[in-house]
Amino acid sequence: MSAFAQLFSTVPQPQRGFSSSSLLEQGSGVFNEDALLLQENLFGVFDGASSLKGELYRGKSGAWWAAHLARAAFAGNDDGLAGLAERANQAIAKGMVVSGVDLAERLQLWSTSAAAVRVQGETLDYVQIGDALILCIFEDGRFSLPAPFYSHDRAIFEQWELLVRHGFKNIRELLAPQIERVRLRMNRQFGVLNGENEMHGFLQTGKLSTSGLQHLLIFTDGLHLPADSVGGVDFAGMVECYLKRGLSGLHRAVRGIERTDPECRRFPRFKMHDDIAAVALSFNSE
Repeated sequence: MSAFAQLFSTVPQPQRGFSSSSLLEQGSGVFNEDALLLQENLFGVFDGASSLKGELYRGKSGAWWAAHLARAAFAGNDDGLAGLAERANQAIAKGMVVSGVDLAERLQLWSTSAAAVRVQGETLDYVQIGDALILCIFEDGRFSLPAPFYSHDRAIFEQWELLVRHGFKNIRELLAPQIERVRLRMNRQFGVLNGENEMHGFLQTGKLSTSGLQHLLIFTDGLHLPADSVGGVDFAGMVECYLKRGLSGLHRAVRGIERTDPECRRFPRFKMHDDIAAVALSFNSE
């Protein structure tokens, strides 16, 4: 950065006031493979993908390391968000090399989804990859996802539902080969931070105006409100629940639905409760 640019960057920028609330909760797994970043005007969530091989590295899963290495990379630098995502991706690659992971065996790669925003005056910068999402709720009642949701597991869950209808019990075991095939599509069909350069083709970045913005939610897929459509998310229901009950109320609603379906048969998913990392930003009226 030039001396002039550094000087200019220190000039206070007008900023619309906001408040924040957050949530980080372990699900049904052995580790909490989600991570949460709250740092002044920078907020992010990171969702490590559960390992299909089960190896541990210094007592933690590769998914745990991916999420926490990404969080540390975002927290430790003032780069633009795309640059922070690149740093996170490099940190994951280095972590795997140090830990002796065979990078040619793609099912062993440490990987994480990520979503982060930085409040900059009257705008928000954002970056997103994978199924961690950003949801904007406007003062006029509209809502939108600046980075669209792609359900890469939809075909798996459709097969899951079919097996449920036919009375099968060991569904996760039966679908293991298909789950592996989907995992191999990371950074080929959908994006993750996993040390591969191909992640750049799936990284979504942009700017949002805070004008008319009432709330912004950043969350991992553990907060996705189950929908009637297989593999879908009830975003309208999420917005309605959040506006009535706040982030903690939305969290309780998701967990309540999951408890009614402990065997994951009505709402196909990989475990009863997924980890959750979430941030809610609420902007003051203009």
